[in-house]
Amino acid sequence: MSDDRSTSRRYARSLWMTLGIVLLLIAICAPVFAAVLFTEDFESGALSTAWTGTNKPSVVTAPAPGHGTYSLKVDNAKQRITRTGFSIPAGAPLAVRFYFYDQAGSKGNMLDIYTATSTQGFGFGNIDGADYLQYEMINPVAGWGNSIWSTTNVKRAFGAWQRCDIYYNGSTTAKWLVNGKYAGMLAVGNPVDFRSDVIAPTIPFDHMDIGANAPAQAVTPSYIDDIVVLTDPYMLTVDVDPNSVGMGTISGATSGYYDSSENINLSAQPLPGYDFVGWADNTGLVLDTSNPTSLSITSDFQIYAQFAVHDGYKALKLNASPAVGGTISGAGAFTPGSYAPAQAAAAAGYTFAKWSTNAAGTDTVSTANPYNVKMDNDTTLYAIFTPNTYTLTTHANTGGTASAGGSYQTNQPVTVTATPNTGLVFAGWSTDAAGLNIVSKLATYTFNMPPNNYSLWANFTPQMSFNFSDGFESRALGELDSNDSSSPNSGPTNPWWGTNPGNNDVIASNDNVRPHSGTRMIFGQWGNCVNYLNMAYRANNGNLLVGNFVVDWYFYDFIGPNGNLNASHGFQADAVTVCDYINSDLIGSDGKMLDYPPSANTANFAESAFDQRLSLGMSRDYSTGYDISKYQARIMGASGLAGQYGTLGWVNLPMTRSIGWHHGRVLVGPVKANNHNDVSFYIDNMAVPLLTADSGTQARYNFIEVLSNQQGIPGSGFWSYPTMYDDFTVASIPGVVNLLVTPSDNVSGPTVKATWDGIGAASYKLQVDNTAWKSLTSNSYDVDVTSLAMGSHTVSVKPVDINGVEGPAANATFTVNRGRIHTWAVLGFYSSNDPNVTTTSPRYATDYLAPEG
Repeated sequence: MSDDRSTSRRYARSLWMTLGIVLLLIAICAPVFAAVLFTEDFESGALSTAWTGTNKPSVVTAPAPGHGTYSLKVDNAKQRITRTGFSIPAGAPLAVRFYFYDQAGSKGNMLDIYTATSTQGFGFGNIDGADYLQYEMINPVAGWGNSIWSTTNVKRAFGAWQRCDIYYNGSTTAKWLVNGKYAGMLAVGNPVDFRSDVIAPTIPFDHMDIGANAPAQAVTPSYIDDIVVLTDPYMLTVDVDPNSVGMGTISGATSGYYDSSENINLSAQPLPGYDFVGWADNTGLVLDTSNPTSLSITSDFQIYAQFAVHDGYKALKLNASPAVGGTISGAGAFTPGSYAPAQAAAAAGYTFAKWSTNAAGTDTVSTANPYNVKMDNDTTLYAIFTPNTYTLTTHANTGGTASAGGSYQTNQPVTVTATPNTGLVFAGWSTDAAGLNIVSKLATYTFNMPPNNYSLWANFTPQMSFNFSDGFESRALGELDSNDSSSPNSGPTNPWWGTNPGNNDVIASNDNVRPHSGTRMIFGQWGNCVNYLNMAYRANNGNLLVGNFVVDWYFYDFIGPNGNLNASHGFQADAVTVCDYINSDLIGSDGKMLDYPPSANTANFAESAFDQRLSLGMSRDYSTGYDISKYQARIMGASGLAGQYGTLGWVNLPMTRSIGWHHGRVLVGPVKANNHNDVSFYIDNMAVPLLTADSGTQARYNFIEVLSNQQGIPGSGFWSYPTMYDDFTVASIPGVVNLLVTPSDNVSGPTVKATWDGIGAASYKLQVDNTAWKSLTSNSYDVDVTSLAMGSHTVSVKPVDINGVEGPAANATFTVNRGRIHTWAVLGFYSSNDPNVTTTSPRYATDYLAPEG
């Protein structure tokens, strides 16, 4: 055996030398540009002047050993630094590796590498405090610098350094790795149109950022260290051979990207009772027996450390079954005839049962724990763990019912269902009777049974009163999305978010069309062009709406009755939709509803993501029966309605289209005995609905969807004309919508007129600024402004229903200004019959600011 092993090692050395010569020859022929472009380890103890920024993170003592003395600390979401002075040619491959130390509560720490024009770039880190690390790509389809952040498949790990790699092949593929494992990948056609003609512009990569530059917010610190930028990168996989797991460890280089110019060092450490055999490739062929060793690579390469039981020793291999049932210890290599102490520790909710020779536990070797294994032979044992059984108890607080509990084993999937009484909303499952510790907002909630007896309470509450209005006057011109960091309207104070950003834009005009009111409206100029408003999150404490609310808006019909599906921009296909989004990703890890699901950042929603869609506008179902000259409404799943066609619930409404601004409204009535709603659809005539019908599904709603994109008819090459929208109101009933004050600017008196639409209101109360409320029975009022000071004033109107219940107030502002520019002559200082004054007098036309009143 000794001679065979010696021969094997000589052969491995020879092969390794041959491989080294080949790699050297390849390296000689490699691109001249191949090099480590720059490194940053922060070991100077201060931030280099190569990094610029106004809100800089600080260089501090490293939070944990392993990466030198100093690291870069990010502890405020506002911090960001930029580095330039380097350049990677367009179309050239690149990689960036760095180390990231994460902590619970941190966010806003990520690293980006991008082009000077921000039309192409990649990032990695934790932008918003989500449970998983996130990767970034500057939108390759739009090519306008829209940043797309996606969730990786790697859950955040706290309190330890993690290696992060970003790789781009220069044309078609980008990859993100954490500790050498793929965390995300984008390639041509997968999962987005990662087109090489757009993703590879003739622009070099020459910028790097660290930090989010988000609104200022102190956060738990996280750290970045040991940044390396590579220009000829290849993937190196370093691991213990699968047949040698548990026999030794590796130190030195770890899996990830390395430059062809780098010297990579590796060292293997066998555990007691084992010997190091050699370094092998992915086929198991030993290439080198040197330990430690070094290498360089000019192609993707895999290298594995092989170990073997020391001559004459016997191996004990131990496994847990199931793997989550517990842990085992005592495996190793032992002298023949000795005893090895195998020990099992059950996880919470499990009990150790026995030792077996197979994972199914069909035989019993011993029930002792620990168990002394006599090592006469190589031995493999499985610690068999059995799940404990616990009791689930469910309770329903006032306002609804809850499904029964029962007995379940640890980790067994359990589903519970809560049903609110008519008119109430489900407020969440809690682990306490007071409803304070909410674990899920899903009425139908599936979870794995915990390792203990467990109690859940179903909570119910009335729907809140609300009145939300937005004419987009406070929004910045440009992309509307709150969930796109490159949008001028990004951030949580903006309730409008979009799927697969960018989406609709806030604009001042389009094709000579001005906003319905004010100076701003929204329009799908390019990109994805679908925005959402989560009213359940914004207005109902994260609980689904059940009814008794209205959605009101204005839309511009650019085409009218003579649309043409066979001409680009010859038709419109947009609608406003009241939705019930049912996917579980809308619920966060704390069990509470999110403003938007993480999937919205990278993809549109499938039809199956919705249990209901109530739409009004212009249909994009062109199947037999579609009438392009009419407006359409949709009740998802409806059947048998007058004017209905196709299979999706669309209805041709009895109203011929016309060019211009139109007033749309969807009114969702109270919950009926069948737990549905009656839904009414209005356009322009708010007294008579164009359609009223049963909702057909359980009364629950969350999103308002606004669609304004260029819809292509498959195979035709013809595209629709996007729709302009303005003046949205979403209000509970009784409600006030479309509150207008005219005139509203530079009012000099004596009155302004306030007008509004009331829904479900028997009367109203009106207030100017903080004066006493006035009771009214009509939906208009003349406000006396003669005693009001110059400046801005607010009119508030709230509805009162037949039972005296008040709804939330709607507000509108107007400005009083009694100063105007006049001439002396106009004010009568020079009489027209004064012989001493002529119209050519220097003072005749002198301007004079005269206060009125």
